[in-house]
Amino acid sequence: MREKYEPVFGRCPPVLHLMWGLQHYVNQHSGTLKNIHTAAEYAKLLPRKAQSSRDSLESPGLIDDYLKETPERSPRVPGIVSSWKGFIKGEFFICPPEKIFDLYR
Repeated sequence: MREKYEPVFGRCPPVLHLMWGLQHYVNQHSGTLKNIHTAAEYAKLLPRKAQSSRDSLESPGLIDDYLKETPERSPRVPGIVSSWKGFIKGEFFICPPEKIFDLYR
């Protein structure tokens, strides 16, 4: 198991910035992880360590509160973040297909 997880926050896809921002907001309100002051700091946490904050997302009201308190510039952002209310809890592995037919095996 890797001991250090450090994504390059500035070069990640925008959806990851949204996800980390929401999870950081949830962490601030739940107080589960101390000394995490920004979404960039939250993004550097090992996924297992950040689990306690993600577990707090089971309350869809937090997503609504995040959208009200965090004005975004893009009009698409509220729709993207709101769609996360129906998330499926679990552990998933995303692997890129090597061939086009790998998806249908």
